[in-house]
This record gives sequence, structure tokens and C-alpha cells, in this order.
Amino acid sequence: MSKALHLKTNGEITVVDIPTEDGHIFINHKIGGWFDVVRLRDTNLHAYVHDTGLIDNLPINNAVSMLFDQLLCGDIVLSSIGDNGEEVDIDGIYRKLDFLVECSRLNTDDKMSERLEKMIDRNPTYTITVG
Repeated sequence: MSKALHLKTNGEITVVDIPTEDGHIFINHKIGGWFDVVRLRDTNLHAYVHDTGLIDNLPINNAVSMLFDQLLCGDIVLSSIGDNGEEVDIDGIYRKLDFLVECSRLNTDDKMSERLEKMIDRNPTYTITVG
């Protein structure tokens, strides 16, 4: 097992244990569906994000969007990866009270949500190029 953070868009944050066996099922339940992994450059931090969060019109996760400097939607599991690619306990700095309080504040900040909402078009169109 490894310790991670479950950051909900409603401001609720919990420390969770990702099981070694069938961890993907656990994450699927926490995220609410299929997920992708987004890595934070030059760190061992990564986020499990809802695969179609933007398309499904899930609320923006303000805190993690700000941390990763990209728009991420829905509830998120924030975790760390070890040198051999295995899940490890999330760095202690991310479990400190001031970080958790700030994440909760950001995820319930309506003005921040409005600013981030203006950055996206909720009716995306897709182009596929073959060849």
C-alpha cells in the first residue's frame, strides 16, 4: 500500500491507501471512471485524473490544475512514484496541513473556478488527421 491524497472538487481532501493489488480498481472508484496519469515535470508527483472529465463537463479541480499548470477536471488522486516506477507514499510536504487547507480553499473558490472556466470551451470539436 501507498499513501496518496484524494482531492475532491467540493474541497474535501482525504489521505487514502492505494492497495498494491488491484490499485487501478481502487483509483477507478475514487475518480469515478476510467483515468489517465498526469505527471508533474521534474518531480515524482503524479495525478490520476478522470479520462473524460472535460468532455463530461465535470467541475474543474482548481487546486490540482494550479499545481500542474494545466486544466484538470473532476476528483483526483494525487500520488508519488518511486525510482523503480512503483507507487510510494506521497511526499510528506503534500500531507502538511497548510497545503491541504490551501487545496481545499482553492477547490471551493468560486472566483478561481470562474477564471479557469473562461479558459476552456465546454463544447470542444475534434479533428482527426490520418496519414
